[in-house]
Amino acid sequence: MRARFLLLILMIACIGILGNGVAFAQAQDHPVIKPIPGSTLLEDYYVHKTYSSLELNVQDEEGIEKKVVKGEYWELQYEFLDESGDRDETKSGLESAENYKNAALEKGGKILYDAGDILNFTMPTSVGDTYWVYLEAGDGWYSLYIVKEEGLKQKLHFGVDEIKAELDKTGHIAIYGITFESGKADLQAGAETQLVEIVKLMKSNTGLKIEVQGHTDNVGDDASNQTLSEKRAKTVKDFLVLYGISGERIRTAGYGESQPVASNDTEEGRTMNRRVEIVKVD
Repeated sequence: MRARFLLLILMIACIGILGNGVAFAQAQDHPVIKPIPGSTLLEDYYVHKTYSSLELNVQDEEGIEKKVVKGEYWELQYEFLDESGDRDETKSGLESAENYKNAALEKGGKILYDAGDILNFTMPTSVGDTYWVYLEAGDGWYSLYIVKEEGLKQKLHFGVDEIKAELDKTGHIAIYGITFESGKADLQAGAETQLVEIVKLMKSNTGLKIEVQGHTDNVGDDASNQTLSEKRAKTVKDFLVLYGISGERIRTAGYGESQPVASNDTEEGRTMNRRVEIVKVD
């Protein structure tokens, strides 16, 4: 037991858990990141806070960078127990990590860092939020450190300042107020209200160049959705050009149904997937 306690302290120090928040006492499995069947939650090590931070490794072609995410926070420790109630060390840590890796990819998540029995990954939700997960596993046990990062909430209208702030912060923004006739690239009445805000933004930021991206849900076939998304992006560009923005500052792209931000299994999710995104071009 003492060795296990020291191991958990070491793990906490290594992954850089920061911040404070109100802690919840009752131990329970995470509502989205589910445990491996047959594993048991250790109530003595359960932590759930309204707000805290987590540092993870993010690996790409250029190397490994540290990323700190903030939001609702969980710590969950699990063991595999044999018939006598002792830890079953025949359950390998590598197998536990592989289970979560496969589950994350199946759900549209992204593997940020993979060191065998240490895994950092994301898991998106149907409402635009993202779960960031640090997993460490050993023979007969595994630990999850999870932060829920809330996404930019769906909003029908953004002002110039809001659009600019989001472009400066993340480089892109999903705009739901630019709506089209069903199955067509014709703008619906009222869409011009949001488009005029983009015109204002580009006129007040003369060095800004953007890519207008069209996205659809999965209703219909892939080819028609791809074509529709391209036409919708061009419709937006044509509007901006009509109102005095140089076409050289605007490029367009259509992604059809290939980049959903929510599940297409619900009407809410399909509505979120039908969107125009504005991406800042360097």
